[in-house]
Amino acid sequence: MRDWSQQQSPSEVVAVLSDLVLHPAQTFYHSWNWKAALLSAMLRAPLFLLATLRQGLEAVSIAVFAEAVYSAAISGCYGAVVAETDGDGRRPVLFNSL
Repeated sequence: MRDWSQQQSPSEVVAVLSDLVLHPAQTFYHSWNWKAALLSAMLRAPLFLLATLRQGLEAVSIAVFAEAVYSAAISGCYGAVVAETDGDGRRPVLFNSL
């Protein structure tokens, strides 16, 4: 079990942030988390369906599609950042509590 009270050194935090900035394709494209993206789209799209139900079928279709694409993209990238910062157990838990 991991010791959560351990302090991260500033050099570890800088190393993680510099990896995210210097290698964005590795972080956001190759490590994109499809499970987080799919779960987010499945949970959020029905809410947008219910919210726009009175506006008509066209508005519902546009809202659900836009929300599914947006939430999948953002959640997949966020999952990639979390995996990058804590995936191998050596890096500090930087973004997990956001």
